[in-house]
Amino acid sequence: MTKTYKILIPIILLAFFLRVWRLPETPPGLWYDEAYYSMDAAWLLDGGPWEIFFVGNNGREPMFIYLQSLFIWLFGAAPLTSRLIAPLAGTLTIPLMFVLARRLTRRLDRSTLIAYVATIGLAASFWHVGLSRGGYRGILLPLVAVFVFYAFWRAWQGQSLKFMILAGLALGISQYTYLAARALPLTFAVFALTWTALTLLRRQSLKPQSQVPNPQSQTPNSQFSILHSQLSILWLTLTIMALLSAIVFAPLGWIFYNNPSLFSARTGDVFFTPDTLSELLSHLSQAVRLFIDNGDPNWRHHLPGRPMLGWLGWLGFWPGLILCLRRWRQPAPMFLLVALLTLYLPALLSVPPVHALRLATLLPIYYIIFAIGLVWLVAWLVNYALRTTYYASQRRAIIIPLLIVLLLLETTLTTYDYFVRWANAEETYVEYNTPLVDFIEHVADLTRESPVILPFQIYVHPTTRYLLHDQFTEQLAPDTLSGPVKLVTLPDNFRMLNVANIPELPAYVWLARTPDGQGVVYVSRPPRLAEQAYLRQAIQTVEPESYLDRFGRSLADFRTLPDPTPLLPMFTDTTPQRVTDINWADQAQLIGYEVIPDVAQP
Repeated sequence: MTKTYKILIPIILLAFFLRVWRLPETPPGLWYDEAYYSMDAAWLLDGGPWEIFFVGNNGREPMFIYLQSLFIWLFGAAPLTSRLIAPLAGTLTIPLMFVLARRLTRRLDRSTLIAYVATIGLAASFWHVGLSRGGYRGILLPLVAVFVFYAFWRAWQGQSLKFMILAGLALGISQYTYLAARALPLTFAVFALTWTALTLLRRQSLKPQSQVPNPQSQTPNSQFSILHSQLSILWLTLTIMALLSAIVFAPLGWIFYNNPSLFSARTGDVFFTPDTLSELLSHLSQAVRLFIDNGDPNWRHHLPGRPMLGWLGWLGFWPGLILCLRRWRQPAPMFLLVALLTLYLPALLSVPPVHALRLATLLPIYYIIFAIGLVWLVAWLVNYALRTTYYASQRRAIIIPLLIVLLLLETTLTTYDYFVRWANAEETYVEYNTPLVDFIEHVADLTRESPVILPFQIYVHPTTRYLLHDQFTEQLAPDTLSGPVKLVTLPDNFRMLNVANIPELPAYVWLARTPDGQGVVYVSRPPRLAEQAYLRQAIQTVEPESYLDRFGRSLADFRTLPDPTPLLPMFTDTTPQRVTDINWADQAQLIGYEVIPDVAQP
């Protein structure tokens, strides 16, 4: 085993540990979006169409959902299986990060050390650890970005046709992962134009001249030839990448061509349009502070109040940025600067400016710049502190231990902030729909003793549907249903569901067990006047049993109805009063409806 692997393997193991330790309970619950992806994956396995683009929930690219379906097929529908992709993708990013960082910094002093620091920085990043433990598509962005960048660099600098092909295929595949991947082609386009402009300016001053070549140095002729060759290979690489990525992207592109609204729907929702100058300046300030002290305000993505890029991130990033700016005419620094700018655009153009998912592609570039700056800063401080000749032999021996101490400190802070502060916060508990998850698991167990009637807005929530997917099946209700049955009402709809746009629909769901223990679900029609009167009377007269969440907050009330006979027609007589047949792009079909109340109320 080489020295490189002896150092890299422990880093990979550290990354894996941070991404799987306590994974079943951290993050808690199962958030709406995670469950929505999971239900799409489960429906694929149930025989649903394998969509190239999933239009529900604001539109989603399919790669993550396809991968989820594999794990659900292997291990069943559960919150843990929905999240298994994330730690695997996050851990796989770590070794790729090392080879990319070493390749991009190979012309710098201590390039291997810089690569190690960049890799550890990403491995211990609170941002990346969080992405690597949830069921979000954004975790695929750093992985595909690192691979595309590495393949491109090998293709261009190594003049490798194999890597040109790999880079093009990977760039095309990246468009099937997450919306923010659309910035990747822009990165290559801006870099190519910038490098071309710089090369043309250089060539003007290095026109071929008739002279005897000097083997000890590069003549203007040889420099001219090198620049010409580099530029030709660059455009050949990008041409092959563009053609192959276009072929891979074509099925998805065809959908966008025929349905332009699908391409722009989500971007339109989050696009930043300031009304005043102060609003613009405030937005830009928050965006820039990403590199200082700002973070994603969403508890599902981050720990509010914690710098998004770590407590010590600024220590390396700003010196690294200055070093790259000073060397911007060199290929690697220019590429890092261009990538930083183009992948940072979502912060400038969207709301909120700091968003863990939309900016995830930025992570590899940031940590390479961070590593360049941190290694330089530590080396400069050590050399300055031990600048006398007497300490000259000790300088190198101090640089690496000091870097290790700083990185261990950042890793410790990440571990504490994530597994103690963030994981145990009530806001995290609520934001991840944990109250709903705990409640539905309780209801599923309760149905072994008695049927339960749920309000439809609880059942229609993706988290509920996914949790019940393997245990309960929807069926037509039999002619008779017996009691007693427990009726559920919600004192606080938002505390339970944590989603404001789910209406309180006038329908109910009957959950029960067959004699062999299989769960069945009967969905009602809306209650009519007599049934509404019975429900109101039951809610007013029957003593409720309160269900409390982990923090002692009231989530739901159970009322035992000894004789549910007045409610049975809701489940057995489901023929709609008005029949129709309306189809929405084969996504939903309306076969009937009722107007409640029949007469407008004063």
